[in-house]
Amino acid sequence: MPDFDNTPYAYNSLIENADNKHVASSQNVYSNDLTGNIVYLNGTNLTININQALPGSNDPALQNKPLYVVYANKDGMINLHVSADTVRPLVIYYLGATVNYNPSSSGIYRGVIYTPNAQLWVNENRADFRGSIYAKTFYSQVSGTYVYKAYSDNKSSGGSSIKLVDDDE
Repeated sequence: MPDFDNTPYAYNSLIENADNKHVASSQNVYSNDLTGNIVYLNGTNLTININQALPGSNDPALQNKPLYVVYANKDGMINLHVSADTVRPLVIYYLGATVNYNPSSSGIYRGVIYTPNAQLWVNENRADFRGSIYAKTFYSQVSGTYVYKAYSDNKSSGGSSIKLVDDDE
């Protein structure tokens, strides 16, 4: 597992620097709720609905800058529904046990899903994923397209590259 301790990508560092915080018993968020650079979410279960391009996707200064979503409830689960192109990269950071990724045929996920302790389930048709996935286990029940892409971020001086790969590589 990549070690992000003492980096800008450390779990606690991301939570501390979140500029958009939502704490609720359960959460259902949509693309337009994901504002800022780092979104902190904490609830029993989380449903993320990518129903349009992410905020900042039309801004040349933000278009390629990743938007981070940190889900803090390790006992909850994430249901990720993607029915549109994120355009802007989305990095989901979750240390819990279950992620259900539900892409539609028109959805394009660009970014990173970092869930090192989770089972990640792909449930619907024709996933179009452009980025990287780091999960304990990955199950796909359908066909899809998965293209590796590294996303740069300027969180550290000179920029850095987010690249999550299998420990064996």
